Amino acid sequence: MRLNKLLILAVASMVACAPLAFNAKRAERAKTPALDFSLYQFDAGTPLAGRVCDPPDFVLDYLRKMDERPDYAAHVFSEKERALVKTNLDLLPSGYKTILRERLLGLYFVDGFLGSGYTEFVLDGRGRVFSFMVLNSKVLKENLSDWLTLKETSAFVPDTGKVKITVDCGPSASALTWILLHEATHAADYAENFTPYVEPALWELEGKPERASGFADGAWADYAAPKDGAAWPYTGKVRFYGMGKGPGLPLSKAEEVYAALARTPFASLYATQNWAEDLAEYMAFYHLTQTLGLPYTIRVVQNNSTVFEFRPFADKDGPCLKRDAPKKLL
Repeated sequence: MRLNKLLILAVASMVACAPLAFNAKRAERAKTPALDFSLYQFDAGTPLAGRVCDPPDFVLDYLRKMDERPDYAAHVFSEKERALVKTNLDLLPSGYKTILRERLLGLYFVDGFLGSGYTEFVLDGRGRVFSFMVLNSKVLKENLSDWLTLKETSAFVPDTGKVKITVDCGPSASALTWILLHEATHAADYAENFTPYVEPALWELEGKPERASGFADGAWADYAAPKDGAAWPYTGKVRFYGMGKGPGLPLSKAEEVYAALARTPFASLYATQNWAEDLAEYMAFYHLTQTLGLPYTIRVVQNNSTVFEFRPFADKDGPCLKRDAPKKLL
């Protein structure tokens, strides 16, 4: 009986100490100004278009240090660009708008930014998850098809001049439309946990809770490990924008890569990296194709002839459209 009492006391002590440990970790994180909620003048009543502003100096400093890019600068908008941003915010599905109004600290456009976009989480004093979004200002000027072609090609080592990859999302769509949907999905995921967690750092701060996810559970064994049934042989080799070790896929094998991708439930190569990117890519391309009616075709071209087409949302009975997407984001 005494042993049981000691055991109960020990467990109770551990439970009591756990919140203290988590709070200490959160406090340590908040020492970084960009991750300190109290430094943001957040007002849930501010329209989304009103949250498009220059990044605070502490956010710019954070981004510059993170990417070792002292040249990062706040973008200066033209009237046409501001109108484009407002139009694309208006195009967001209502579920996104509701979540972003409640949890988005700011939407910042940065000149010279690496990649297309970035979303970072910020915890308030109650442990609620907010976020800010950073977009490469070039997306304001680029055509979506051209932008995605450059992005897709960056994942491949150019070991041959006979093969090229093109992405067709129509002639007139803006690159902003896609990246805004992608990053807005991350922001929504941070707030609502449509996947078990968006990134391991947040999961640890929350105490590693167990969460089910209809979307992620069908394709992922773990955060960055697809289930065997997903049949994806290139785990760990998919890298974009020259980051990390640089591209890990030979361009000469592009047809094989996309043929393998077509047998999975993933909407893009980028989606194969982890379940958070999977959701962001899925929802972005879902709305581009199913809501906005845009095409989405990746073509592998060899000697000026198309040898393979990847069209994950063209087949209503295909593995992509059969996924259990979050109803709140549809």
